[in-house]
Amino acid sequence: MDYKEKIQKLVKDIKAQGIETICFWLPAFNVGGGTYYLCKLAQYLVKNSDLKIYYMDYPNGYPSNLLSETPEVKILHYDEKNLHFPIKEKCAIITNSTRVIQIPNMRSDNKLLFWHYETIPCGWDVVLIDNEAKNYMKLAKKNKAMVYHDWSARNSISMYKNSNFKNKDYLHLYTVPKEVFANENIINKEEINLCFLSRLAPDKKESLYYLIENYARYRTVKKKRLHVIGDGRSKDEVHNFCKKYENEIEFIFTGTIQRENLDEYLINNVDIVFGVGTCVLEASALKLPSVAMIMSSKKLNEDEAYFAYNTKEYSMGILDIQKKDFKIKYSKIKEIIDAVYSVKNGKAIEGEKCYQYFMDNHADYDNIVSKFLTFIKNTTLTYKKLKKCIHFTPYSTITVEKVGSNKLPLLKKITYANVTRYYFLNILIIKKITENNETKYRLLGIKLGASKKKAPYRFPTAQFMDGKKV
Repeated sequence: MDYKEKIQKLVKDIKAQGIETICFWLPAFNVGGGTYYLCKLAQYLVKNSDLKIYYMDYPNGYPSNLLSETPEVKILHYDEKNLHFPIKEKCAIITNSTRVIQIPNMRSDNKLLFWHYETIPCGWDVVLIDNEAKNYMKLAKKNKAMVYHDWSARNSISMYKNSNFKNKDYLHLYTVPKEVFANENIINKEEINLCFLSRLAPDKKESLYYLIENYARYRTVKKKRLHVIGDGRSKDEVHNFCKKYENEIEFIFTGTIQRENLDEYLINNVDIVFGVGTCVLEASALKLPSVAMIMSSKKLNEDEAYFAYNTKEYSMGILDIQKKDFKIKYSKIKEIIDAVYSVKNGKAIEGEKCYQYFMDNHADYDNIVSKFLTFIKNTTLTYKKLKKCIHFTPYSTITVEKVGSNKLPLLKKITYANVTRYYFLNILIIKKITENNETKYRLLGIKLGASKKKAPYRFPTAQFMDGKKV
């Protein structure tokens, strides 16, 4: 059975579970890889299956823009004040692991799947502010509801208080195979042309910095160039850092290059591409030597990275704190440059190995879609089960105030919608419900009655200005 046949069988299996609707949930205004990925899945399914496909987005958000030419994908507008899910039929929802706090009240039998695509560890105790994180992890693990984009994501979520996710369910990166390829020859025999391709963001800039520091130390009679492709909020900081190395390296800052123009630029100007994430695959698909970097939010005293073909479990970039556990073959920056420039046909050899890795692992979209549908089929996490773990949904609407210990506070106040609850040692003591001008109270579950708010009389007639011209 090929993947297309498998996809159709999986659609039938999912419909046999009573699900004919899938909702992708990742509202965003910013341009992001995860958002783009889910939109492509939505477009594929709406064109290649008879499932109903929805996407939850902000009004005029980035997904709405991406899906503007695919009206078959119905856009739902996200409003954090809306406590109820608009789709009434049984549905499967996929969202990022941290967006669990946006899930509203819905059918108890709706299925949930979470995709964790962060490499940097999340602040789970900031996301789930009333100590639900550990139970949430257990719930997702027990119900096969957590999948990842690669090894680094699975490892990062497992860092939370020994959550230790062992399932290797990867909804991994994909890049469209190319119709053109890089020249096997060096761009210019008198030059070294490296490229850093990535967003200039806080979680990526340290990777660029250590590449620059190692490149500056590289001894050669050739002219050294570094093409920096990308933009982001760390751009000014990056430019200032590079000024210190202008005597060693010629920097070419291109800003963001649109997808339709990027391949041509890389083919014509670059011999080795360094980066993190999808950009490493984009370069591999062009038969360019492609290298994944180590990442950190702090300064990296690092001199190693790894060729794309030396990775495992789809990972195109890891944190410095993950390096020891990743256990793959790393190469020093000097060795990477030498492998391309000091070995006969080095560019062609390394480029071909990166390309073969890409074709074997990231070029078959039908494979990825079949994995996604398998995860939807296999997850047993329902809204009913989630509600027992996270009692207030959407969770993003609550506020929690505590006095004393975080785990077992002396006093705690939780406000959700029009209800305020007061706890003593995590025991619910008073529940206050406000509707219109009336407030109802319960003490230890016993009705105490209601109070009505009154205000002094304001003499409205006396405040009308009779002489006012109309």
